[in-house]
Amino acid sequence: MAESPRLPSPGGTARSPGGVVRSLGRAVRRAAGRPDPRPLAVGVTASWAALAPSLVPRRWWMTGLSVAFTAPAAALNARLVIRAARGARRLPPLRPSSAPGPADPLRIPLLSPRPPMRTAATGAALLVAASGAVLAGETRRQRDLAHRVRMRPESDLQQVLGYLAGGAGWVALELVVRLSRRLRLRTIRTVAARIPSLPGPLVTVAVTLLILRADRWLLERLLRRLDEHSVVGSFAGLGSGPRPSEPERSGSLASYEPFLTMGLHGRRFVTQGPRAVRISEVWERLRETGDLSAVPAGIGTVPGDIGTVPEDAAFADPTGEADAAAASGPGAGLGDGSIRGTVREPIRVFIGRLGHPDPREAAEAAVAELERTGAFDRRAILLATGTGSGWVPPWQAAAFEHLLRGDCAVVSAQYSFAGSWLAFLIHRSAAVELSLALRRAVRARLDAMPASERPLLYATGESLGAYGGLGAYGSAGAMLRRLDGAVWTGTPRAARILAELLRTRRRGSPEVRPVHGTGRHFRFVGGPQDLWAAPDGLEYGSWSRPRVVFAQHPSDPVVWWSPALVWHRPDWLREPLGRGVSPGLRWRPFITFAQLTVDMPRSVDMPGGYGHSYHGEVVHYWNAVLGTGLSARACEEIAAAIAADLAPAGGSLPISDVSARILS
Repeated sequence: MAESPRLPSPGGTARSPGGVVRSLGRAVRRAAGRPDPRPLAVGVTASWAALAPSLVPRRWWMTGLSVAFTAPAAALNARLVIRAARGARRLPPLRPSSAPGPADPLRIPLLSPRPPMRTAATGAALLVAASGAVLAGETRRQRDLAHRVRMRPESDLQQVLGYLAGGAGWVALELVVRLSRRLRLRTIRTVAARIPSLPGPLVTVAVTLLILRADRWLLERLLRRLDEHSVVGSFAGLGSGPRPSEPERSGSLASYEPFLTMGLHGRRFVTQGPRAVRISEVWERLRETGDLSAVPAGIGTVPGDIGTVPEDAAFADPTGEADAAAASGPGAGLGDGSIRGTVREPIRVFIGRLGHPDPREAAEAAVAELERTGAFDRRAILLATGTGSGWVPPWQAAAFEHLLRGDCAVVSAQYSFAGSWLAFLIHRSAAVELSLALRRAVRARLDAMPASERPLLYATGESLGAYGGLGAYGSAGAMLRRLDGAVWTGTPRAARILAELLRTRRRGSPEVRPVHGTGRHFRFVGGPQDLWAAPDGLEYGSWSRPRVVFAQHPSDPVVWWSPALVWHRPDWLREPLGRGVSPGLRWRPFITFAQLTVDMPRSVDMPGGYGHSYHGEVVHYWNAVLGTGLSARACEEIAAAIAADLAPAGGSLPISDVSARILS
């Protein structure tokens, strides 16, 4: 006779939805338990420090992430200290003594492991009141920071909501950790009961390693899915208009490179940017306004013919070295041709990763496109290393093209579809490999030409692009031997050449504006005013070719972020703070690292000259590196023209790969 099926009990079983919910609730309550107030108090105190100003004015989600990062970390450290103290008390004394030992310093009535309910309520009330007072003070400092970087302050409610969101994130993370710990212990007990012959420590180690391996597998799978999503997003929408009509651009009908295989930012790169007509308009306006009157007619042709600098040229070379350098060395004649020569249609070459996934193949395709467009007959070629998604900073390319009146070529190749933050995690080596292959291929083609007919070779990159571009050279000296100049903006501290220059900087020069030797080749600047003026107490010598500019804003978290911030106070936080930095910025273990990590996404949306936004100032940098000898006012006019061209119909400015993707 067949058995009748069992009916669920009125209270529900673990298989019913109600039973599952109740079981999960019981597990959460057991995991939560009654928390020890000592780590809780330490975590809340750390959350107050997380509210202190960093480099970027915060929105609510930034405050929430900063609190959610720092509070659990501080509470964890407090637990480790408490456990270490307990373990030390269990050790036998070195000398037996009948005298009573000292009182336990950790057993404070208010912060004891299990304080009375009235005492716990009093402590909670004090923490809430103190948190409110800290919030009120930090919102004022956030408003001050916003004014320093020319941004509109966020409302006070943003900080309150962010603090509450960070607290909720802390609670959620605490529950996840406790549930994971219970699961691990339960697994260890189950394995030990099923296989009693195995030693207990071996079971513990094996289960722990298995869990760590599973976490790593999940992380790798997540990053892979994000990378695949980036590829789909790059081709899901065109967002760049029709293909270029000029044969001087990749993706045109005359090009070897199909327009649709370039990805979103590759298509934008070849369709946007100044044309010959626009460059002619800008230079004609400069002549009409008299901004070119300061440039001598014979610049670049007569050695030592320096000319005069107008009094209003606040950022111009006060010594005249820019004009003198244009008259000698590898760049002789560059300034003269850029001012009086015929305007030509700029060449833009882009090699997409979809069509050329191999770095050597991509480099060969780039040289073929340069040959097709006649780039090796131009005055200069710019190697522009983009970010992970293929985004090339529009200010860099446009400034180069305007200053050389279009008699140049800009070439870039894509090594990833992911955004900068994801590419930094999974495609850093790809950025270096492709930059190295492209540099070698172009340099080999130039070396095969007569020295008198070779175009000058320059390089540029921003953020991860600067990391990849600098990685193409083994050392700072190798870069000087293979390039005629470079402008690197927002370079991460992970770049090896940058670390080399910082390590060997002149004694007494600050990390924000280091001086390498006498500034003969390298200049570190926070703005155009720093090109020719050394930090206080130091002096620059003559600026010889090749010239290299490292632009790093004091308020750029991408520049100053480093894993060492977790435990080490850097020099730039020991020195006087730079422009746009809150006087309340202090180094705190782990907290400063978390704050700068959270700062990075919004730093690309700050006004030009602050954060990770390098805009019109790059015209001044390229003017100095190229030796075109324009006044500061002329550079500002060119920068204004570039800004007008970049601004879409809505009036906002696409200044990064993130904002450009949002606007598409």
